[in-house]
Amino acid sequence: MRINVMWLVVVLVSGVCSAESLDMRAHVCRADLIYDKPITRSEAGMPIGNGRTGTLIGTTPGAIHMQINRVDVFGNDCTTHSFNRNEDYCAGCGFVDIELGGWNDPPFTEADYRQRVNVYDGEMTLQSKGVKIRAVAHPTLDVIALQIDDQRQTPHPIRIDLCKLRYAHKFYSQQNHALSREPS
Repeated sequence: MRINVMWLVVVLVSGVCSAESLDMRAHVCRADLIYDKPITRSEAGMPIGNGRTGTLIGTTPGAIHMQINRVDVFGNDCTTHSFNRNEDYCAGCGFVDIELGGWNDPPFTEADYRQRVNVYDGEMTLQSKGVKIRAVAHPTLDVIALQIDDQRQTPHPIRIDLCKLRYAHKFYSQQNHALSREPS
């Protein structure tokens, strides 16, 4: 009797999870993120990456913003004087800001805004006021690519700003006390 019950359970589970009965795309796409208005905090951006290199993609009214992260980048170690050594500060590499202009009529406002991460295809799409953006991360290389299609009546020039996450810190070994007494 016990063997028959186990066998019945196995048949039920395998029947539910068989490849024929499961539409993998429909199943995985239930995890998609869909925003119908711009985010207000950068940490709420849409994630895109390959498990090693990634970013959160967010917008302000006239620009796309990304902080590029990599899992093996750490901002401090036993020789670092830039940060408190007890802080957990890792992964951040730099910022990428892509300005799309149109300050009189910015492209990324709540009107006609749709941003989506398609988990099955591994891509982020954004559509708003005639601007379409598609972002993908290469599965094995440290590459995140964006395709920008500006179909506004008057497309504006695109400006890209790249910035390191950390600026250079100056540390003067055994001179801090003397430097703190000097007038600036």
